[in-house]
Amino acid sequence: MARNGFRTAQYGKVRIRKKGEFYILPVVERSRRDNPDRDAVAYGEIGFKFAFLSVGEIVALRRKLNFTPKCARFHEFLELHVLGQRAGQARVKRAGTARESSSKFGGDALISSDGSIKERRRLHSSAAMRSLFPLLVVSVLLPYSLAYRVGEGVGFENAASFLKDAVDKSVDPCEDFYNFTCGGWEVNRKLTPGRTKDSWMWLNGDVVIKQFRALLEDPTRYGSRAMNMMKTIYRKCLDSDVLARSKNAELRAKIDDFGGFPVILGSQWDEANFDFTKLLADVAYAESEVLFCTMAEQDERNVTKQMLNIKGKCSYVMFETHDATYVKPDNSKEMEAIRKFMVHKITLLKGDNLKEGEEIDHEMIKKDVEDMLQFEIKLAVAYNSVDKSKNSVMKLSNVTTLLPQLNWLAFFQAQAPQSVHAHLNSDPEVVVEAPEMLKKTSEILETVPKRTVANYVMWKYFKSWIMKKQLDERYDQVDLDYTAIGMNRFPQRSRPDNCVAVVNHRNFLKHVGSAIYVREYFPAASKAALSKMVDGLPSNSATRTWRWTTRCSTNYKDVVVKEDDSYPEMIQRVQQWDMKRKFEKILEPTDFEDFRIQRAFRQRRLHPVQKPSFVPRWIPDPTRLRPQIPGYMNYGGAGHVIGHEMTHGFDTKGALHDKFGNKANWWDAETKKQFEERSECMKKQYSGYEVPKTGKFVNGESTISENIADNGAVKETFRAYQKYLEENGEEPRIPGFEEYTNEQMFFIAFGHFYCNKMTMQQTLNEVGAAHTPDALRSIGPLRNSPEFAKTFNCPAGSYMNPPDDERCHVW
Repeated sequence: MARNGFRTAQYGKVRIRKKGEFYILPVVERSRRDNPDRDAVAYGEIGFKFAFLSVGEIVALRRKLNFTPKCARFHEFLELHVLGQRAGQARVKRAGTARESSSKFGGDALISSDGSIKERRRLHSSAAMRSLFPLLVVSVLLPYSLAYRVGEGVGFENAASFLKDAVDKSVDPCEDFYNFTCGGWEVNRKLTPGRTKDSWMWLNGDVVIKQFRALLEDPTRYGSRAMNMMKTIYRKCLDSDVLARSKNAELRAKIDDFGGFPVILGSQWDEANFDFTKLLADVAYAESEVLFCTMAEQDERNVTKQMLNIKGKCSYVMFETHDATYVKPDNSKEMEAIRKFMVHKITLLKGDNLKEGEEIDHEMIKKDVEDMLQFEIKLAVAYNSVDKSKNSVMKLSNVTTLLPQLNWLAFFQAQAPQSVHAHLNSDPEVVVEAPEMLKKTSEILETVPKRTVANYVMWKYFKSWIMKKQLDERYDQVDLDYTAIGMNRFPQRSRPDNCVAVVNHRNFLKHVGSAIYVREYFPAASKAALSKMVDGLPSNSATRTWRWTTRCSTNYKDVVVKEDDSYPEMIQRVQQWDMKRKFEKILEPTDFEDFRIQRAFRQRRLHPVQKPSFVPRWIPDPTRLRPQIPGYMNYGGAGHVIGHEMTHGFDTKGALHDKFGNKANWWDAETKKQFEERSECMKKQYSGYEVPKTGKFVNGESTISENIADNGAVKETFRAYQKYLEENGEEPRIPGFEEYTNEQMFFIAFGHFYCNKMTMQQTLNEVGAAHTPDALRSIGPLRNSPEFAKTFNCPAGSYMNPPDDERCHVW
């Protein structure tokens, strides 16, 4: 840009201007950030005569001379006059100041190549003038050190490495911010073999698994009883040879106890012995709930109490899929992959159950699998048609009016410990989420043969054994066709890595794993950095302590795992203990110190009835939440994730709860109207976003809660980071990204969090998900952010800086 004969280049907050042979720049005192609009005043000029000094040489010289920032506490313009003198020398001369424009004082000096200063000529020999000379030199050097102050150390080097592979500087951030921050992924990354999507969340999850594996396999590491129990179960999981030799005898015994698996028994299965209530209760006790799910949760009307909650949907046949999969044509790639997967696993199990002289009836297996799939399609279509926002509180006895095929009291008594039976017999109130779904399930059951229902329930139970690695390694294989069409987001992992994932599953030893991981990989400095970050978020009132890491042994004191137990027996013991605790909770007041979401693996959801200050303590990302990297990476990365979860307390669901978490209409009419209008604006806005390369659009209605959280998180976390800058001052730059200000790097860190690479089929599969696709999760909130447009100096009307009437804000 040329103004008044000057060419201008912007380096952070230091503006360098060139006119002819002169380079003019302001010396900025550290406190100038507090008053950024203050104009620098020209008090005089300093001629700096040199051949060339690199930035690194200038910084090195500043360090050698031991100049401190307090030496420069004034604003002035400096002129650097390049005269082409011999290399390694520079002459410094001060001509005068506004205060004493008539006086002439200063001196000449040679700055040798070794950094030493030699006086050549002194105009004034007073001690005061001699003491002023270092001040003049640092006045020249300080702007360079501020403009180019680059961080050092492993943290900065790692940040530079992964940003270099992702950021595409050839893309204009004001036109396409996602490809600016993530364009390198398409060029520089290859998908992990066996996986249809790579993202930072999944890749960092892989790192966490490897770190966990190292801890579990280290024989020198012993901790609490609970931690040693986790290591014992992990070792048992590794020994798949035992399972292979028994041909999975324990599973086959359980199936017999439950009344048999019709597709395995063939014509020997007797429909007359089918007991729907007993079968559902048996598999639910093994934590394989079907058709609906039950749990103990806070009473939304009074969160100090807990009550039974019945959800009108559990996971479908293959939990990786979305509801939209089941309304596709029967001959679609997705449906064919599911069929192949199921047939393959059932055929393996049938082979382990073959009697002498018996052959596998492949046609019967295919028919039973098809019947199961058609049953599930009916359930999926029904679920898509009901209002999921409506919950009903009713007596347990009245749930029978929704699903009369089930004896609800007997169902719960078969799972609950004896201590809870009196409560169940009192006909307590329960919460039914989406009660219309239970009605539709009842109607569907009337049209489906009992054999199909029994097959479907037993398939769910069988699949849980597959997922928990309770079977030998033959069952670990996932059909390549199933992976290729995007139905499986997980890579083909080794047995040890799979066992690490199992023992850290949310329905298993979920808190033990967090304690182990935090103690080893989350040092005190990281805890302090996170606590400070959370305290700076406007919606936070107070952060909790870290004492939960010491409570694992107490929490799991009733779990008894014996060394001579088989791996499936150990799984069963933990599951039975967890089931017992689920029902006992309804007799106890709510424990607000319950740390159930503080796991090391991916669970980030902040429940609406939980306090806004109760947030996940670890986001599994080795590149974030580290004190040795700058705050803009921490705030823009992990910070915005925490802000996202906090904002869920104020989305379309969380906004229904008051400050105590109780469900209540606490809005005045005008505020509620404003909230609804703003939410509607965002629904329409996101519905207008086309998912790249698909021709499909985001569903603004179904993603509204997540979009509110995304937008609120960026806004609040950026404010928190600005406060951090006020308190801590400007931060060093990342090598290779020196041209970006701290505020710009905050947004780059935010955008980088959503970098991903996936197959086209996986992209299509994610269109119907609860979250907006990753690329638009980066672009959407920033197009709504005037702060972003200002930070990147985006021209009005550019894609990332739309008119105000095209922006939407809820919070």
